[in-house]
Amino acid sequence: MCGPRRRRKRNAAMETANARWSRFHRWLESQQVTSWKKHLSLERYENGYRTFHAKEFIAKGTALLEIPGHLLITGNKAAKWLEKNEWIRAEEIARIPGIMLISMYLFVLSKQTDSFWKPYLDVLPASYDLLFLFRDELLLSYVTEADIMQKVQATRHSLRDIFQRYLARRWNYDSRAKWNALFKEFVRYYCAVVSRICFLPGDIAGALVPLGDMFNHEAVSSPLEHRYVGWESGKGYVFRAHRNFHVGAEVFVSYGACSNTELALWYGFTLKENPWDSLSFYVHELDKDILLSELVTLDRQGFSLNILRALCKDDSCKEAQDVDTLICATDRAKLYEICLLLESRENKVVAALDNRNLMEREPTRVVLLQSWALSRMQVVNIAKHMYLW
Repeated sequence: MCGPRRRRKRNAAMETANARWSRFHRWLESQQVTSWKKHLSLERYENGYRTFHAKEFIAKGTALLEIPGHLLITGNKAAKWLEKNEWIRAEEIARIPGIMLISMYLFVLSKQTDSFWKPYLDVLPASYDLLFLFRDELLLSYVTEADIMQKVQATRHSLRDIFQRYLARRWNYDSRAKWNALFKEFVRYYCAVVSRICFLPGDIAGALVPLGDMFNHEAVSSPLEHRYVGWESGKGYVFRAHRNFHVGAEVFVSYGACSNTELALWYGFTLKENPWDSLSFYVHELDKDILLSELVTLDRQGFSLNILRALCKDDSCKEAQDVDTLICATDRAKLYEICLLLESRENKVVAALDNRNLMEREPTRVVLLQSWALSRMQVVNIAKHMYLW
């Protein structure tokens, strides 16, 4: 009986999701957001993944989507509304990060059944896989990136503080379970904001751009010659194609030069081939003989200058700014040895993540950690060949 019951439950959930998406599309049409349908189709999948596909050949520079200014949910708009409705005082606004202000705004709006924004809020994902949501055990055991726990703990602390100080007191809850349920909703909206926020000049946070913030990310090998996504006077917030896309191809935008660490922290995914990937570490944790307490970075171009200076054979080059000069004067054998130590550490992580019980408990998050570890190994392997005599 479990099979049919599960199917009925899944079908009911799909019907609810389809109804919400229908309302969202009607809402966009009522605001004259329709031109995108000429170029794009929005595809949705049972696992929650959504993406755009090209309905026709799209040339580089083509305007894919234009969203009018009144549909943007901005930090300035959120701050003004929260102050006007006495959720925060004017003098407090400067002390609260803009992204938190938008998160508070969405949380409050979600409680209003007649909110103008409800069709958009209803299609936001129900769950996320940002790093601060991971169990500490997963992060401490399988993430080697330096200072991750500090960033995770800082985010968690900030969320609890903002929620308790400004939101929880306005709702009646008679149990810890109800407090937790409300806090979980607030965290969901924070995840939506931090993973979807778009740059908007002059705004304290940026903007959520309904429909436009559903484009997925594509890493580009070199910086784009100009901004293809942004505010255009007289048109609104415009998304343009940063390259050609053929019929049927998935259509992406670029979030910028993001490492996999940044993608995992703020978007909940990593890329297998990421030209901007890097890893950070404290070298004394690998080799106690190297007296350097600063954070060291390794990317596809090599190690950061601080480790090159620390391993200089000639004291006269320690202040050099030219990478080639430093490389020539640095103990390359020691750099290669550091690469081997990093490789060994990442290999242990990959082997430990190959755990059936762990995969059954948290498959999505384990896959993300595996992908992240493998991408760090790619960076290390590039460096190994770079410093091998």
